[in-house]
Amino acid sequence: MIKQTQKFFVRLLERELMTVLAVLIAGSFVWWARASDTANVTFSLTVENPGGSVTVLTPDGGESWAIGSSQNITWETTGTVTDVLIEIQRTTGGSWTTIVASTTNDGSYPWTVTQPATSQASIRITEVGDGTVTDISDAVFSIVSSGGGGGGGVVYPAPAIDNVTPSTISNRAPVTLDIRGVNFREGVYFRLDASVDLSQSTFINDTTATAVVPAGLAARDWHLWVFNTDGSNTIWGTPITIVTTQYDAILQQDLPAVIRFYLHPSETGRIVLPFTNYGNYTWDTRLKLGTIEPDDHNSVLYHAPTWPTRNRAIGYTGGPVGYGSTIELPLTVQAPLQAGTYTDKFKLVLDGVAWLTMTPITVEVIVSSEIKPPPTTGGEELTYSAKFVAKSPNPRVTAGGEAELWVEFENTGTAPWRSSGLNPVRLGTTHVRDRESRLAHSTWIINRNRVATADDTIVEPGEIGRFAFKVQAPTRTGVYREWFGLVAEFKQWFSVSAETRWDISVVRPTAVRSLVPSTGGSQSPAPTTPATQVFQDTTEQLWRTITQGINQVLGSIGSLFRSWF
Repeated sequence: MIKQTQKFFVRLLERELMTVLAVLIAGSFVWWARASDTANVTFSLTVENPGGSVTVLTPDGGESWAIGSSQNITWETTGTVTDVLIEIQRTTGGSWTTIVASTTNDGSYPWTVTQPATSQASIRITEVGDGTVTDISDAVFSIVSSGGGGGGGVVYPAPAIDNVTPSTISNRAPVTLDIRGVNFREGVYFRLDASVDLSQSTFINDTTATAVVPAGLAARDWHLWVFNTDGSNTIWGTPITIVTTQYDAILQQDLPAVIRFYLHPSETGRIVLPFTNYGNYTWDTRLKLGTIEPDDHNSVLYHAPTWPTRNRAIGYTGGPVGYGSTIELPLTVQAPLQAGTYTDKFKLVLDGVAWLTMTPITVEVIVSSEIKPPPTTGGEELTYSAKFVAKSPNPRVTAGGEAELWVEFENTGTAPWRSSGLNPVRLGTTHVRDRESRLAHSTWIINRNRVATADDTIVEPGEIGRFAFKVQAPTRTGVYREWFGLVAEFKQWFSVSAETRWDISVVRPTAVRSLVPSTGGSQSPAPTTPATQVFQDTTEQLWRTITQGINQVLGSIGSLFRSWF
């Protein structure tokens, strides 16, 4: 009976070790073969790059988190990190305690802060399965008591900042910051670099507050901290930039690099430009929008009714404009009589004082030949109008990826919509019209501001036209709002009833590990590029040789087990 049992286990081990060793060989990407001189065995050997990195973002030093409060531990990675281990150290040089043994590498982990309190806490984040891919907070942070005594205290979440305006300020005069965020409480206060108290901090509600930056601070980037009265605090990731200015202006609008108008000869285009005074010199009626490159040249876009002179496109006529104040100046340009493309550049100037430091404004006018649409049988001029029907839902796309969108409009005018010809009807960017989109795709028609024509070559009055197109997501995550509307090129923009928008959510891509096929073939793509050495592959002969080698190993192992019994 004993010998039969021994023989059973020996046969079992011989039979099952084959499977175990095969799994180990494939799993560790090791290919073992033994061949004679005449075997002519060739194969493909792929070596994966094991590189990657983890960087702790928060807490990264200086924070103060209350026990029991909800906080987000955040990080970023490179390479193919799939899951991470998060640990905490409460004394410098002390032991590490696990917060979570394994969590998906999505860049953020919600943590309810635990006892005990300490002023020497650090966070360590490590790739699960690879202890060499790791990072620790750059400096210690504090875990503080939530207060209340006897375990009956109320724990409030830490305040956080979402947006601050303005984010670039002058050190010539005190500046009030408008601060938006969450979890603000009565008594909330702010600091720059956690050292300069902004004494005039004002609580408005749990999402709104203001703070005054004093004059005279050094011209550099500062980080804004927010504190509640219980000591809980966070830091805003975007710096406040303080500059020393004399004659500075900022255009307070997200305009394209080139403001473009499509006009017929003698037609006019108009846009309102909001400017903020970021210098210490008060603006007055000497403020003009002048031509540059070269300075003070006569512009071909001159509009006699609104321009003071041929080299001054706008003349300000209002009251004094001090530091931080914003004014709106309307710019009107007139198309020349000849068809073509005309470009000019402008900057603000205080006549007799100085040109202001600002980003130049570039205006391009594309002039087409005057074309009148043919009359209808009733003698009326053809009209362009549309009504919104339906559109695709708001997409969710990974950073750098693309999404397919569509929108349908009913032709409620008397002119057919054509995809080509003298006045093709296209979907273009609006809010501001003709601006270049951050979501432009390589398949768009013109200059990042003309998206597509209708799917059908002609959309007759009363019919519904569908406009399908793609967008390319930026590499930065967030929610991007984009507006589009219909335009009959070189003729007119449709009314607002022919406009629509999408809110496009751009998210972080999911890390994916690549797999090497076990029987040859191509490798699936991975975020990091493997180093590959290529040979010819005779798979059947290779596996025959591998099997012979493994059988020899198993025979030796079987003999070893028999000797034990």
